[in-house]
Order: sequence, then C-alpha cells, then structure tokens
Amino acid sequence: MTASSPTHQHADSPTQDRRSDAATLSRSTILFRISDTGIGMTPEQLSKLFQAFTQADASTSKKYGGTGLGLALSRKFCQLMGGELTVESQFGNGSTFTVMLPAVANSVTRKAS
Repeated sequence: MTASSPTHQHADSPTQDRRSDAATLSRSTILFRISDTGIGMTPEQLSKLFQAFTQADASTSKKYGGTGLGLALSRKFCQLMGGELTVESQFGNGSTFTVMLPAVANSVTRKAS
C-alpha cells in the first residue's frame, strides 16, 4: 500500500523509516513511515487530506490528475485492519505519512444485510 503516488513528489526520492516507539505501541505493530522533502502542506490542506474526492490543492488535480480517493481509501483500509494512516507536514518542508497496522489483523464480523 502506498500513502501517496510517486508522481506527487517534487524532490528527492522518499525515504522509508521502519521503527517502533515502544512507549506508544501496546501490541505487536507494523509501522511504515514514508517521508519526502517536497512542498509540504498547510494546516488547512491537512484538514481536508483524507476526505473522499478532495485534493489538498485544487491545482494538484489539474497538474497530476486523480480523483482524491487514494488517501481516503488507504486510511479506511488501515482502519478496517485495526490500524491507522496519519500524516505530519510542514509547509515548505515536506510530509511524513505513517501507516500503523497490528501484526495480526483483527477479525471482521459481517452483519447480515
């Protein structure tokens, strides 16, 4: 799973940092951090980032295409597996996306329709 399409990165190739913070992880967890040194995002852009059919910046969809569903779906998939997808960003200094998943996925119980 990727948090962001490589076509949206404007700087050096992203770095992957796999580490765990034992103080915040109470069970066996798989943690991926994907960072770039691109343009970063403003707090307003961050607040809309995981909304379906929304781009962080309207000019992005014109330049790169896309529907604004990738991050919304990725976050939902992480949540369905008992994990989370988060982002930290500083405008002008890049972004870091973090995927945290339990080492053993939660079982899913389906409700009858």
